[in-house]
Amino acid sequence: MKAEAYPPMDSSDNKDGLRKELSDEKFIAWSKGTSERSYDVQSLIEHLQKAGHAEAIGLDIGGGIGAFAKAVAESCTNPKVSITVVDPGVDALDQKMESPNVEYQLAPFDESYPSDQKFDFIIFRTVLHHLISDSEKNTYETQIAALSKAKSMLKDDGIIFVTENFYEPMFGNDLTSRIIYAVTSSNAVAWVARKLGANTAGEGVRFRSSDSWKQLQDTVGLEVVDSLRYTDWGGANMPFWQRLPLLCKERFQAVQVLKPAGKDAAPNA
Repeated sequence: MKAEAYPPMDSSDNKDGLRKELSDEKFIAWSKGTSERSYDVQSLIEHLQKAGHAEAIGLDIGGGIGAFAKAVAESCTNPKVSITVVDPGVDALDQKMESPNVEYQLAPFDESYPSDQKFDFIIFRTVLHHLISDSEKNTYETQIAALSKAKSMLKDDGIIFVTENFYEPMFGNDLTSRIIYAVTSSNAVAWVARKLGANTAGEGVRFRSSDSWKQLQDTVGLEVVDSLRYTDWGGANMPFWQRLPLLCKERFQAVQVLKPAGKDAAPNA
């Protein structure tokens, strides 16, 4: 089976692996708030500056309209940054932000680049949880495949920069995220889930707990060399009435800098 990010709501919109989802416009509106002051923009710039290169070439996977790429490329002058945004969302690329150091490719990541093309940094900004398939097992393999390909495309001292949401369960290792995946991937309860605030109801998302993300990273052969929790993230203020049905103890957002395991790690920011 060919796994895709976001199973299509309308198969007529899925030509050549492209997509058009009900949630796309909400994510586009959210991403327009990204600026050079965004915490993950600042974090990535700091890491690029520490590397000491005169020029840094990046790939932004699922980067949408390019708001994040634009903020990084135009705010970081040392090194000079150029970024290619790869996204299969038709609406996102139709509304892309213009920048002299940002290019766009309308395509799924798994078909976009040969693995022998190398980058100084690769970005997954709130994207990994959207890489899903038709079952829990296949979804795990889809996320593994994306990170493995990204790892293979890094230069020797390259980094993978991940912004993700973490759901810590009241019980077990990853129960809350499993519940969210089951609910959001079901068309039968999509209208109820949307009423409760799930933008991706009927499309599916697979978040993870800290332990589950680490297990996935370990499987790929990646290690976290730096981590920064976003203390001002509004989404962390999840009311108890929403957390209880999901058996969620805590939700937070953080950025993680990953390198292939065994590589020399840069000092923490």
